Amino acid sequence: MNVLRCLVLIAPLLYQGVAWGGTNITYVPLPTSHHFERTGKGLFYHKEYGGLELLTNIPFGELQCKNCHHKSGKLPTGKPIPYAYVSSCEDCHNFYEEPSVKSPEVCLECHTRQAAEMAFFDKLPEPKNLEWQDVHFRNDMTCISCHTGDQMHDSAGKQRSMLDPRGTDARCEDCHQPQKLSLTNHALHGERVACVTCHIKSVFTCNNCHFETELAVQGKIKRATGQERDFIMLVNRRGYGPRGNDQVHPASYQSVVYNGRTFYTIAPFFSHTVTEKAHQCEYCHDSQALKEYDKTGKITVTKWDAGKKKPVVTAGMIPIPPDWQRALQFDFANFTGDVTQPGQMDKWIFLKQGADLMQMVADFAYPLTEDQLAKFRVPVDDLPIAKKKALMRMGIRLPDEAENLPAEGQSETPRTSPPKALHHD
Repeated sequence: MNVLRCLVLIAPLLYQGVAWGGTNITYVPLPTSHHFERTGKGLFYHKEYGGLELLTNIPFGELQCKNCHHKSGKLPTGKPIPYAYVSSCEDCHNFYEEPSVKSPEVCLECHTRQAAEMAFFDKLPEPKNLEWQDVHFRNDMTCISCHTGDQMHDSAGKQRSMLDPRGTDARCEDCHQPQKLSLTNHALHGERVACVTCHIKSVFTCNNCHFETELAVQGKIKRATGQERDFIMLVNRRGYGPRGNDQVHPASYQSVVYNGRTFYTIAPFFSHTVTEKAHQCEYCHDSQALKEYDKTGKITVTKWDAGKKKPVVTAGMIPIPPDWQRALQFDFANFTGDVTQPGQMDKWIFLKQGADLMQMVADFAYPLTEDQLAKFRVPVDDLPIAKKKALMRMGIRLPDEAENLPAEGQSETPRTSPPKALHHD
């Protein structure tokens, strides 16, 4: 269905205020929106951005994954998705029903990582650990409670992806006003650290995707060694702060194997496992990954587990250091079964350690700095006093905590891990 027909169908619904299930709707669908153009889907694949195409030499336009990701294979109206797929309003809307968009069901057809997050919680045994359920979903909110119709239909302009600065207008600060939050940690991190850096349970990823299967069955089977969670990578995300400033932000990775060659990409990732209570300070400031880096100059991200027959991710906070291309260690597996058939999890074998190609699109993210890593190295036992002194320098004096602090200028300083000469083999 072309754009003109979409406009004809949606016009009376806009007049009635029910196109997105709400009232006072002022927007119209634009063919230049992120959801319509979908340029971000191929950006991380393109060779111009250091993507997987450099290994495959297959143009993105020849891949089935350029098409819609609907798991059901059908549009909301029930129509089958055509092979020669073209974006249209019908991807999300069924204009014969009210509301025309059913959220989160329609959203999760394409946003499969968010679907995986919700499915993981649903499969947990009783009593469920509620930290794995996004606090917003637990309070009966849906995707469009934050990602409004105005955002979905707004023109992307020159943005190539929703990871571009201001690529999305859904902000924690829209509802959670910073001046009304508690002091200490919120004041200490300020605008330098994104809310979700502390307030998500984990990021998710589909690990070690087998690209030969993708090509052989035109995307009908998604083959990987498994879903990984219980970790959060940290990077600097460009322009994500409330004033357009860069922020420390969670990230995830996607690893891929193709004809014995290996690839991974790292990008900012907003996991929808938002928690009311933040991680304990130790989660970042006692990171085993950072301790490994200080000792060996390397960080094990995934390691082959012979018993599970797959690479397993390192749990906890994984800082992405300045020399990330040398420091990060990934193990990869290869699939030896029939690529045209699903399952066969016993057919994975260890392939090798190390990636032939690594990617982090610098327009969206860059690694942590040495100064930021130094802050993570403050020993856990010293965190309370270091935090209090930092707050005092900001003019925040907590009445019950300021009595026993060393005066500014005294010789006592917070202990940090001794500097080491890092050896990169």
